Amino acid sequence: MKIEQLKAYGPKALIVSFSSTDTPYKDVVRLQDFARHLKSKKALALEDILISHFNLNLVFQKPISVSAVSPQLHRYWEEFTTTIAAQKTNVVWELPVCFDAAYAPDLYTHFKQDIPRVEAFIKALCQHELYVHFFGFLPGFAYLGGLPKELQLPRHGQPRLQVPKGAFALGGPYAAVYPQASPGGWQLIGQTPFIFFDVQRTPPVFLNPGDRIKVASISRKDYLALQTAYNQQAFAPKKLPQT
Repeated sequence: MKIEQLKAYGPKALIVSFSSTDTPYKDVVRLQDFARHLKSKKALALEDILISHFNLNLVFQKPISVSAVSPQLHRYWEEFTTTIAAQKTNVVWELPVCFDAAYAPDLYTHFKQDIPRVEAFIKALCQHELYVHFFGFLPGFAYLGGLPKELQLPRHGQPRLQVPKGAFALGGPYAAVYPQASPGGWQLIGQTPFIFFDVQRTPPVFLNPGDRIKVASISRKDYLALQTAYNQQAFAPKKLPQT
């Protein structure tokens, strides 16, 4: 992982783009740690740091130039990478998702009700591991990276006005679970009883950037049973052994 580009974004902001390795879920954690490292550097006079797709969006207290800040940032990155602590262990969660047609309208529409193709898609999705890239849009809305191109579905041109809480959806290179009922333009392909932001659970968000997720296909009967148990007392999904 290395700094690829620095680009001005207005007079007081800078976008720092990074390359990724073949273990992006580890790179996500490293990026979070580097953001904290930069926040400790008073000389930068940072007002805020926003994290997105392998980018750090740095907001400064005063107008800056790329040429003036670039040497400092590269020096801090070198300092960080040479003193970085051992990589944190990333948690692996099993996320049960029901792909029944009642909960997956866009999945069946996309494949024109071709059940064998739907089943092949679900099987392939469950074989891939996703990871928490960053949060945005809504509290607990985790952008899940790791979708290969053959499993990516485009966002809708016209968003729905109402997407149900717990909807499992795909939007371009990302998957996500809607943490509350809201408008949304992603493809709805399933439903999970586990809500990613729930004030009835401690902590409300159980995920952290870099956590990995394995989707497990469950029947409608099993989904309803899990939903009943979850509604009685909110809990987190099962953790899987590290690999």
